[in-house]
Amino acid sequence: MIFTDGKRTVDIRILNLRTGENFAEDFFASPYNEKVPGTDVYRVKDVQYCIDYAEDPAEGADCMEDNETGEITHDPNVVVKVIEPPAARDMCGWSCRTNKE
Repeated sequence: MIFTDGKRTVDIRILNLRTGENFAEDFFASPYNEKVPGTDVYRVKDVQYCIDYAEDPAEGADCMEDNETGEITHDPNVVVKVIEPPAARDMCGWSCRTNKE
């Protein structure tokens, strides 16, 4: 999922290395998510908060509840990748692409 706060734009991917699945949309699912009109970019208050939330050791994307013990465990097959646009590219061109591309 691509997020922007107007100052910074990042693509946050939450990948299961075993299956190749990217479940960032499931992790960040919220009725409050607002897309920049005509793009696949979500507008947020603070991009760094989204990164920190995904990487949080207590509640992050790699956490799961053990059904038998109820304890929180970490799945070593889940990684969070944060991709920022290359410095040489036009920022708006990268962050404001349309769904048609």
